[in-house]
Amino acid sequence: MIDILQKLKEIVDMEPMESSGCMQSALEKANEFLDKKIAECIASYGRVYNRKIVDDADEIEFNDEVYDLEELEQHMESNYINNNDGSGYWVKDGLRSKDEIFSTPRLDATHVVWFSK
Repeated sequence: MIDILQKLKEIVDMEPMESSGCMQSALEKANEFLDKKIAECIASYGRVYNRKIVDDADEIEFNDEVYDLEELEQHMESNYINNNDGSGYWVKDGLRSKDEIFSTPRLDATHVVWFSK
């Protein structure tokens, strides 16, 4: 459900805001509604973090890198990390989710584990 709501929000956000006052007001109301519904879904379902990112020796798995969110943003801005380079998953408390970083919102994640191609 959250995926559908996020896609609708993307569509609404793409509509030019140079529209008439009535159309702009409708788009703003649609955005507010979608933001509220997305927040409700996140609060209800949340994200499941259930995959260990470290082995018993507390070493990161082979070919994985863990970044905090600031590092992730810097790497994305410099294009060091992009959706053609590999795949990344949201992390919290040393556990990763099954949600990829380029197709889902950050929510309560604190880090990202990155798998280079």
